[in-house]
Amino acid sequence: MTENLNRLMRLFRWWTSQWWITRDRSFMEAPLRAALSINELGEPLNQLYGYATNIGTLGYERLLDETIFTRVCQAFAIGRDIPISAGAFLDSIYSHSLQNTRQSLFEASIACESAIQEAAAHHAATLQVPVEELERSLKGSDLLFNLDRGVKSILGRSFREDCPEQYDWIRKLWAARGRVAHGKSALIVHDGQRRTPTPEDRVAMIHSVHRLFFWFQSIRSESSQQ
Repeated sequence: MTENLNRLMRLFRWWTSQWWITRDRSFMEAPLRAALSINELGEPLNQLYGYATNIGTLGYERLLDETIFTRVCQAFAIGRDIPISAGAFLDSIYSHSLQNTRQSLFEASIACESAIQEAAAHHAATLQVPVEELERSLKGSDLLFNLDRGVKSILGRSFREDCPEQYDWIRKLWAARGRVAHGKSALIVHDGQRRTPTPEDRVAMIHSVHRLFFWFQSIRSESSQQ
């Protein structure tokens, strides 16, 4: 009973992209700071100012309406669960909301790797061939190769060629994730500058992973119409 309820909630999370579903509400606790100007004697020069930061929605989230509710119920009835890629992607947004850069990088990377595996499995099912046959075109955990020549060998399209800007952000994501995996600080190179990923950088990475999902989806739609 508990597992069925958890699966149902995961489906609601997936179909609405409400990444906070099944997670706690700590992301709503905005970091608070106060600032006060003082002179050389430590005496206040003006009033105390308060500052707060928080992470809002990213534009993917949808309200639970009747259509989504019906689709979730249908998916639940046939035993479906949230794909690994979608779960990792939503987890990466949640970690980003907590300003946990390291965890967000790991989860966004897992989302990319899983999306490739899921695309290969879907295409293998369409062609009615063993998925292992298609996975020979992939190069292990070399995400950048797989998003370029790897998926092109399988699907006839390269994410690097079709979406160069988003590919470049995923390249930065992958490089930062590699540093973190080896116990180093997360760094990216952007506009010739080496720096720690800013909140804007992390959002750009998340948007790029989201674009990858839709790229795979568009290829599936095109192939189903042929």
